[in-house]
Parts: sequence; C-alpha cells; structure tokens
Amino acid sequence: MIWKPYELKNQIEITAFYSFFEERLPRLWNFEGESHDFWECVYVSDGDIFASGDGRIYRLKSGEMIFHKPMEFHKLWVDNEAGAGIMVFSFSAKGSFFDIFRDKVFRLSGKEQDIVTNMLKFVRTSNKDINDLSYLTLSTEKEGYLQQIASYLTLLFYSLAENNNTANAEKTFEAQIFHRAVEFMKKNISNQLSLEEIAKNSQTSLSSLKRIFERYTGIPVHKYFVNMKIKAATELLRDGFSVTYTAEALGFCSQAHFSKVYKSVTGKNPSKLK
Repeated sequence: MIWKPYELKNQIEITAFYSFFEERLPRLWNFEGESHDFWECVYVSDGDIFASGDGRIYRLKSGEMIFHKPMEFHKLWVDNEAGAGIMVFSFSAKGSFFDIFRDKVFRLSGKEQDIVTNMLKFVRTSNKDINDLSYLTLSTEKEGYLQQIASYLTLLFYSLAENNNTANAEKTFEAQIFHRAVEFMKKNISNQLSLEEIAKNSQTSLSSLKRIFERYTGIPVHKYFVNMKIKAATELLRDGFSVTYTAEALGFCSQAHFSKVYKSVTGKNPSKLK
C-alpha cells in the first residue's frame, strides 16, 4: 500500500503567551490604555465593560470577547455601579485565520462558552496552590501546561472563525466623532496634522475633540496620532523598508527625529527591526 501524507497547514498557531488572568473590576474602573506588538483578548464573564480600539467603541456584554490586534492602542473602562468579571490573555500567533479577528467583537455561542469554561476549570485547578494572579506562573514548572491552554484557545478560535457571530460598534454621537477623527488621521498618516484640522474634519469643536479622546483613549489627540504613525512605521520596517524611507513616508522631519520618537514609544531602535 502506498501511503499518501496529508500535510497540516496551521491557519491558527499560538507561539507565545504574555499574560493570562481573571479579574473582578470594581465600579467605575478605568484602565488608561496601552499598545504592544502582540494580540490581546478580553472576555467578559459577567457584567459589561467598554473598550476602545482603532477608532471604534464597543460595549462588551457577558459572553462577548474582543480581539485587539498587535500595535493597536486600546483602552478599557467600567461605566456602571456593579462592576464586571473579565478574563484577559495576550499572545503572539501566526496563521492566515487571524485576519478574521481584526477589529472584531464576538458573541460566543453556548459551545464556545463551554470551551472557555473548561479552559478556566483547567487553569484554576492547576494553579489552586499558587498564590499568584497570573495563570502563566505554572508554565515554568509543569511541562505541556501552555500547550494545553493553546489547545483550548485553538478550538475556540476555529469555532469563532467559522461562526463569525460578531457585535457592532457603538453608534453614539461621541463614538462617531471619535471614529471620524481616527479615520481622518489614518488617511493623513503621512502628514503633520494640527488639532484644529482634526477637529474640523471630525465635525466637532477642539474642546470636544480633546474631551472625547481623553475619555476613549486616556491620552491626548497628538499622542494618539504619533502612536498611529509608529504602528505604521513598524509595519513598513518589517516589510523591509529602510529607516530613511519610513521616516520620510510618515512625515517626520528627519531620520534622527523619527528614530528618537520611535524608541521613546516602543523602547526599541527602528534599525533593529530590519
């Protein structure tokens, strides 16, 4: 008999974890926001929270999960008196299916929530004797522990990609202003924009623009725009473009200035990404 090999093509492959924990968020809790070069997921187990990311505002309810893609500035907050329970995990990954998860909030089906429940039962049981908030602590002691977590998440991700049961972004007046502002900055990523220009093209006043960005991002508008440029720069550098070209393409006055800003935001020298 002639045996024919059926080669695996990993559309979803988790290569590293950076965080994995559960937390009970108190009333009116507020996280100032961050960006990093790996994925992060937030799952709401009970209650509801707000999340901003890439110009969109979401209200996440129990049983929903948001994906924040690499280098996406994101912020979380609780706008109620009851608080909320969340599970957060961040990871590096590769595979074509991850394009499906960009800018998405998923409503988990009963089967998908069962996967999460079983995964949490596994990590809670495994870590019951460890006095630590991180479910990753055990990874240095128990062989195969992270692989088992990755197996649960791979099952979950394949199911989400297949069912694609997503939630829509908020459409409030302020959320739409925020979205218009971010989209305007995206379209003008190569330019130097004034706050007045951004406010005008977002159809709002300068004071309202500042207040909305403070609420939805926790940082000033100009800093958000700089972070957006740095994200674009990282993509260009990883695609093989030179530091000089990248600095010019994104409207920096000089390569030296670009390198200084890039390192201040990421902690890395842009030449090291080539």
